[in-house]
Amino acid sequence: MSHKETPIGFEPLPHQDPFLETIGTFLKKETEQGWIVGISIEEKHCNGRKIAHGGLISTLADVCLAYGCTYSQTPPLHMVTAHKNIDFLGMVVEGQWLEAHLTIRKKGKSLFFADADIIASNKLVARASGVINVLPNQVIN
Repeated sequence: MSHKETPIGFEPLPHQDPFLETIGTFLKKETEQGWIVGISIEEKHCNGRKIAHGGLISTLADVCLAYGCTYSQTPPLHMVTAHKNIDFLGMVVEGQWLEAHLTIRKKGKSLFFADADIIASNKLVARASGVINVLPNQVIN
């Protein structure tokens, strides 16, 4: 799949912040299993070895974890990442579609615990886990 093709069912991420806009367009898809967040890998996402930079993969994981938890309830709450761990398992190259699949493990009043599997070309290339903090009295309008 070329990076110009977007998989069916993906739409722009709500409230994409200025930092994310500098990276590129993150897209999301809501499924019964949870959120999927994806991005097409472009040359600007690659390091000197012409593979997707680990920082981009880590950012994708963070977006999936935080946004997915934020919008997992109504109304959505403002949340921030308190902790994230990521393991890199494979490489991603320009032209690939990269996506993160969210699994929320536990929802608490102030903390959510979640995992994200990062997949490219049907292969697991990274796995992340995170603790997402609910900010008090912060409902997204």
